[in-house]
Amino acid sequence: KTQSTLYAALAGLGAACAMMGKYWSVFLIAGLVVAALVDRRRARYFRSPAPWITIAVGALALAPHLVWLTRHDFAPFAYAVGVHGEKPFLQTAVAALGYLAGSAGYVALPVIIALAAARPNRATLSDMIWPADADRRLAAAAFWAPLLLPVLGALASGTDITSLWSMSAWTLLPIVLLSPQGMTIRAVDTRRLLAFAVALPVLMLLLSPLIAQLLTRR
Repeated sequence: KTQSTLYAALAGLGAACAMMGKYWSVFLIAGLVVAALVDRRRARYFRSPAPWITIAVGALALAPHLVWLTRHDFAPFAYAVGVHGEKPFLQTAVAALGYLAGSAGYVALPVIIALAAARPNRATLSDMIWPADADRRLAAAAFWAPLLLPVLGALASGTDITSLWSMSAWTLLPIVLLSPQGMTIRAVDTRRLLAFAVALPVLMLLLSPLIAQLLTRR
């Protein structure tokens, strides 16, 4: 949006740090690439120095880790393939469906509550999923791509994936969910939602020993 040199450099540094934290972050980076490619302003962006600064800073920050990987025969990749890779297609497909179902389960409660409070119509839901506004569509693409690309990658490579790994993809959910103009929530409902959001984690924390005992008995 800004093609700022500083933001471009920070994006590259953030991408490198994310990759060193967990290789799954490659899907977050791929999501940003997809978002840039589908945006109508892509020609102006790729003619600017911004994407190349991002790539250069990211590569420079990641270079020591790449050297380490090379010297150790890409051991983390060998481990990942040994544990999760080379699975039959049917098993991979079932795991991919489980990934999608489990990922949806993580956010089902807040999504249901927000939709019940706002009662959006079909046009608002459509605008939520794929907005007409360029900036919001950029955010939507950056949201959907990291969430869905792992399914394609898993099916193509025969790799089992688990919904736990989708946690980082939900960062943009509040923007996608609440940014349409049709998503209006009354002030009284906002206060109730805030109280519920504060109370639920506390309640689950208090119940966690009982839940653990029940699960252990099973």
